[in-house]
Amino acid sequence: MGRPRKSAQEDNVVRRSLQKYRRAMRVAQAIHALLVEKQKRGDPLELTRADVEELTQRLSISRPTLYRYRKLIEESELFQMLFQTFQPDTFVWTDDDRLAMGIVIGAILDTLPGFWAERLQEIARHFQWAPPKDVRILKEPWTRWLPAYDDVFKRLLVGIREQTVFEIVYRPPGQSLERFFFRPYRIYRKRRAWYVGGVYFERLPEDAETPIEAEVRLLRLNRIRIIRKVPPARQIAARLPPFTAEYVDAHFRNAWEFFGGDTLEIVRFRALNEKVRDLITEVVWHPHLVEVKRGLFEVRVAVPEEMIPWLLQWMPDIEVLAPDRLRRRIYEIARSVVDRHEDL
Repeated sequence: MGRPRKSAQEDNVVRRSLQKYRRAMRVAQAIHALLVEKQKRGDPLELTRADVEELTQRLSISRPTLYRYRKLIEESELFQMLFQTFQPDTFVWTDDDRLAMGIVIGAILDTLPGFWAERLQEIARHFQWAPPKDVRILKEPWTRWLPAYDDVFKRLLVGIREQTVFEIVYRPPGQSLERFFFRPYRIYRKRRAWYVGGVYFERLPEDAETPIEAEVRLLRLNRIRIIRKVPPARQIAARLPPFTAEYVDAHFRNAWEFFGGDTLEIVRFRALNEKVRDLITEVVWHPHLVEVKRGLFEVRVAVPEEMIPWLLQWMPDIEVLAPDRLRRRIYEIARSVVDRHEDL
């Protein structure tokens, strides 16, 4: 008695699938062996036209068939299983690779949280990454990073993933402690320090259904004195304005440094000599800063007053033209400096 037609058809499907799998396995093993040979020679781990010709002859298949199986392999877990040996510890590093990585690590190591810096040092020793002897990396001023900050950093990283709301005690420079609530969205590194951007609000409404009024704010990590979770965090987060990490990014994209917002103003100033003009144009100070004509600069920022320290460093070789209140503030600062030093 023969098997039902449906069972026979199912058997054929399974048989064809197994044949296809075996052929894909054979192609994958051949490609793997070829890449191993390339790795030993220190060649790039990629298939050249000559490699393709060699594989088609070795496997007795056409070029379209090889490409079809290669695509199938790359899209499957089989690819990850067969090529798991190509990890960093087996990667062939050239001398230039090691020197370049040594320079990068030397430049950033002091800027990382301790738990990352220690791990990076271990990796550098393992791979013998070190800057060339004729290169010296001059250290920049950096926020003093204490072990306690590592815990703050880790809590914020986890909090971002878990949509945690924190109660934070914070000390701005020269001010007394502040206590508020904060939902972190993104961690930033800027101007030699680490920051966290997120949603800030001062208190929790007693009514559990009332939406929470909040604003975007940037906190410097080393100024956070206490950080603790506020349960139930997800219910509180659901009552906050519908911000996203991208929204927080955009908020600070309009800042000269840290103070962002949706409203932009044009700051206009003029370099009064070629030396200062050259010094300004050779650095990308801000993505929106443009030289509209030789020596005349414009930039759109959310808070023009945030530019005052930067503008003062070029005095008296620039003139602030707009907005008027910024021009007035620069005058007041210059006047106060003259008054304090008038006895000279």
